[in-house]
Amino acid sequence: MADYTLTQSEPVALAGTIQGALSALIALALVFGWVDWTPDQIAAILAAYTAVVAVLTSVARSRVTPTATL
Repeated sequence: MADYTLTQSEPVALAGTIQGALSALIALALVFGWVDWTPDQIAAILAAYTAVVAVLTSVARSRVTPTATL
């Protein structure tokens, strides 16, 4: 079995990785013409992506605990 303890202790890094992968997938699909979307469909996909980013960011930030005092 794989050891996921490092990933679980870094939720912000995991959220960033997922956001980057989704962003790259959308960009590649549009650039290489893998999908035939209208401008309205592209806007809807980007709006949904923005919502996913907002949710992932809020979840990741809620799991981070500060370790230093200012």
